[in-house]
Formats: sequence, C-alpha cells, structure tokens
Amino acid sequence: MEKKRAIWLGVVLLVIAGGLSWELFCSREPMYDGKPLSFWLECYTAGNRTETSMQQADKALEAIGAKAVPTLISMIQKTDPRWKMKLIRLSRKQHLVKIKHVPAEEQISVAARGFAMIRGNGKEAVPALIRIFRKDVSETSQKAAVEALGDIGPAAKDAVPALTEALPKSKGQLAYAMVDTLGAIGPDARNAVPLLAQSLPGSKDQMPFLIVAALGDIHSKPEVAVPALSEHLKVSHFESRLFTLAALRRFGPDAREAVPAIIKMLKEDNQLPQIEEGHVRHEAFETLKQIDPEAAARTKAEMDAELRKKLDKARRVVK
Repeated sequence: MEKKRAIWLGVVLLVIAGGLSWELFCSREPMYDGKPLSFWLECYTAGNRTETSMQQADKALEAIGAKAVPTLISMIQKTDPRWKMKLIRLSRKQHLVKIKHVPAEEQISVAARGFAMIRGNGKEAVPALIRIFRKDVSETSQKAAVEALGDIGPAAKDAVPALTEALPKSKGQLAYAMVDTLGAIGPDARNAVPLLAQSLPGSKDQMPFLIVAALGDIHSKPEVAVPALSEHLKVSHFESRLFTLAALRRFGPDAREAVPAIIKMLKEDNQLPQIEEGHVRHEAFETLKQIDPEAAARTKAEMDAELRKKLDKARRVVK
C-alpha cells in the first residue's frame, strides 16, 4: 500500500512540476505572429505535421532566429530516463489529469529542424552543441548536434577539432553527418583535410561521395586534397567522377596537379554508357578550362585531330 502511494505521489509531483515548468517556459517564449515558439515547434510533431503547418513553422523559426536557441538546445539533448517513462505509464492509468508527453527522439528531431531553419543565426549555440556532441547523451542527440553545427555553417568552425578527433572512431550515419558538417563549415575546416584525404581510399557506400564533396567545399590545402581527388578519378563510376570533377573545380588553378589525370580520363575509354560518357567528358573539359585553360585548348585540339584521323580512315575503308 505504501509503495503504491509513493508511486502515485511521484505521478502527482511529475504533473505539478511539468505544469509549473510549462507555465514558466511559456511566459518567456519568443513570439511570432501572436503565437509562442512552442506553438510553432509543435507543428513539426507527429499528429500535427501537414505541409502547410510546416511551411508556416519554417517561416516562424526563420523570423524568431537566435531567440529560439535556448529552447532548441534544451530539446536537442532530451532523454527519456526509465523512471520518467515508468511514471508516465502509471499516470496514464488515471483520468484526472491528462499528461502530454513528446518522446525525446521526437523533440530532438524537432530541434534539428529548428536549427536547419535558423541556420547561421544559431551561432551562439556552437559551444553548447560541441558539449552535447562530446557528452554523447544518445546517438540520436549526438547526430542531431552535428547536423545543427552543419546548418550553422562557417560560424561553427570551433567544432572542427572535436569532429576531426572523433571521426576515425565513428561509423554509419553519425560519421556521414560529421563529414557533411566539416564540408558545410568550409575553408575554416582546413585542418580536417589531411584526415579526409587519407580516408578517401577504401571508403564505402555514401562516404566517398561525402568526403569528395567536403574536400571541394573546404577547398584548402590543395597539396593534400588534389592528389587524393586525382587518384579518385580512377574510380570508373559515373557519379563518382562527376562529384570528383566538381570538387576539383572548386580549387581552380590550385588543382593543376590533377591536369594529367583529367586528360587521361578524357582520352581513354571510360567504359560508360554513351550518354554518361558524354556527360563526363563535358564536365571534364569544363573542369580543365577552369584549372588550366591552355591545357584544355591543347587537349581539345589533339582530340579533334585524332577524331579527324579516324574519320578519314573510315572514309578510305568505305571507298
């Protein structure tokens, strides 16, 4: 009997604490169009999501901007401890007070969406997001923190050491998010270039594409990045070559070391379907023009001359 009373007392305290916290929270919330931030965030939750409500919420978050950071930081590190879930389950057996509970994973997802909307305006959240990433409250929270840093972009440059340190030990979706975020930070993530270049050979699934894109977005330390990208051009995969050529273009003349690899790719049979082959050749020439216009003109002249020879030979055979 005493145990049962203690449990119900816990439920009552949970309800009271939740209610007081909610009132306090609402009284301090930033507003948009006459409605509090919590109203707009709720538009992202299951059961409330519609295309229209999400578009309105996106507009609200963009307008609220940096004022949303404290709330988003609180949400992105949410957890559902066992004791709390036990009390919530017990509370649902009574009908006096209805307890509204949004699971931690959904709150984290909503916070991630919020950061995606405020983008660079969330720069004051960077130190807290780094702490959340290092703390590793949960894999969901950690990944969301990394993605939020990527949404903040160049202003999240202080996260580069933490991301670079953790990347070799990370796997799956978290590792993908980390590489993507390093690319989003841009040139200020230059210290990550050696690690990314070293990781490119042997990487699998989506990782090669993400590393190549990140190296292009960072476009720093060409003496390290360009050789790695040049070597990656040997991968006879249509999309891989397009991604790699696009990354090399970001370096401009600093990618001259890649010129021989690009010319070789242009002149050899890439064993791709005709349409894809034509697309790759076009992108390769465009890349060559931006890196070394003279080499591009010379290569085109050589290839045109070779084509004329083949046509003349074919005509003689016909005659």
